[in-house]
Amino acid sequence: MADQQRRGGLGAWLRGLRFPGFSIILGGVLVIGVAVIAPTLSAVIQQRQQIAALQASVAQTRAEIDAGNAELARWKDPAYVRSQARDRLFYVMPGETQLLTIDDIVLPAGTTAPASDTISQAQGDWLSAVTGSILIAGTTSVPAPASSAGDPAAGPAQTPAPTTPAATAPAPAQ
Repeated sequence: MADQQRRGGLGAWLRGLRFPGFSIILGGVLVIGVAVIAPTLSAVIQQRQQIAALQASVAQTRAEIDAGNAELARWKDPAYVRSQARDRLFYVMPGETQLLTIDDIVLPAGTTAPASDTISQAQGDWLSAVTGSILIAGTTSVPAPASSAGDPAAGPAQTPAPTTPAATAPAPAQ
């Protein structure tokens, strides 16, 4: 019996609810408004993100321009130009002698060689070393690349005709 009263109370409550026409129209307008505003709001948010990204890009470009202007100002300084010419191009001022140290000695790991206090001169005959290198390169046993000169299937070898100054000179105008 209590169960029936509860059902009756619930039914009476539902029957007591009345939706006037104004509430239904207001709810429909609200739903349509949300449906219309949602894409526009999404576009606004996306455009704000693009604006923020472009502003960051502009700030980065301005920083790069400032760095370039600072570099340009350094290059206008004669002392900086002189130091860069010395460092990059190994230029020296007239009357100066430049000494270059080439570190081409490879020592095993863990080996420390003491530095010498004296300047030594290399003892060697560079001319005979170059001549020996040329002779070794000229008498190597590496086969020459295959050519069609000795291949009978390739046809007769064609050699360019010798040119004489008379053959290549233009005819004089008359």
